[in-house]
Amino acid sequence: MRWLVTTGRDVPLDALKRLLSPLGAEVAQDATPVPLGDTEQVVSVEGPRDLPVRAAAKPEIRSVDPDSDMELY
Repeated sequence: MRWLVTTGRDVPLDALKRLLSPLGAEVAQDATPVPLGDTEQVVSVEGPRDLPVRAAAKPEIRSVDPDSDMELY
């Protein structure tokens, strides 16, 4: 499933990859962080259906939301 993961802008992409790996998720190919204002960024991620639950224990990950693709969730 494709997700949009929001983190602080201070979280480098490599660090996010390391955070996601034990959760069964990975940054989508060729994804780059997109700034959201001055303090946040969003990155496209591939992961399991329960990724929001798995990521809840990671304070670096502020939110996990379904991507807006026309795929059924």
